[in-house]
Amino acid sequence: EITASAGNPERERVAIAWESSSGHLLAVGQPASSFNIVSKEFTTIWSAATTFQCSDTTNNIRWLSLKPNPSPGADDMVIAVGDPESDLNTCYWTGSAWANRNLHDAAIDSADGRAFDFAWEESGSKGLLVYGTTAGQITYRTFTAPNTWGTVTNGAMGANTHPWVELRTNPRVGGVKILGAVLEATANDR
Repeated sequence: EITASAGNPERERVAIAWESSSGHLLAVGQPASSFNIVSKEFTTIWSAATTFQCSDTTNNIRWLSLKPNPSPGADDMVIAVGDPESDLNTCYWTGSAWANRNLHDAAIDSADGRAFDFAWEESGSKGLLVYGTTAGQITYRTFTAPNTWGTVTNGAMGANTHPWVELRTNPRVGGVKILGAVLEATANDR
């Protein structure tokens, strides 16, 4: 049990991921009426619960996207967090503790959809955060572990807002590094 008082399960308020090197499992969840996140790590037994803040809001978090670094020898992860005020934050798992909370945007396209996602490059240590924040555009930032974020960049995409983003790491070396799909509101284009 990660928390005995989990938030309403109507959205993605829990996540799990395996550390690439150690094989340990990290589980996170958001307690009801809290802006904190609770995590536990399974090695051969479950660790004690750790509570950390990865949002500026005073309300419940709505969306969690936890992505492990796929590089062999790496145990770090990035969690991206969306809240009811449409804020987008990230925190960094070092392999043993949470660190480096960053607010990326205070007005993403939707608090009711997961208008963001993060993915690592297959080689690890570098990643990409993509999110909708302006109608007719998609926004992205590059990431280099543990806490270097590239310039916010906007690209033209459709004419409407983007309430859902999905990113995946391409496991094949030498090709496209990260694949993504973005849902456009109203037109329902991808």
